[in-house]
Amino acid sequence: MAYHEDIDFITDAKQRLMVPRSVDLGFADDGETLTAKVRRFKDCWMRQDGKQFAIFAGTALEKVGFLWYDVTDKIEFKHCVIVGMGNDNGKKVPQNTYYFLLVREKLGGEGYERLGVGKVQVRYVANESDAGKL
Repeated sequence: MAYHEDIDFITDAKQRLMVPRSVDLGFADDGETLTAKVRRFKDCWMRQDGKQFAIFAGTALEKVGFLWYDVTDKIEFKHCVIVGMGNDNGKKVPQNTYYFLLVREKLGGEGYERLGVGKVQVRYVANESDAGKL
């Protein structure tokens, strides 16, 4: 599953990006497997918006995030791994942004695989998590 587009990095010097603790996101002893807390999205849904997908809150049409898939088939919007949190111009925590890997459980239940990347307001990701391997 290779991504064939350009990769953009955060270039705003005012942006403060925090990353999870190593116990929440790190490598297994083999150095090849990523161990992470796998969370679920809550109270939101997504719809295609050009080349990306927009994430909406509840029944409203308020955009609360965006998603870019690596795959074109078997699209799912259920589980994610948080890889960073940005504080958008001093907003309160529920309005901060999570940067995530979108994942799905592999066939047979042996870990998770990446489906894409995205960002969403913190309040739309559950605090509860399960241990997972990518």
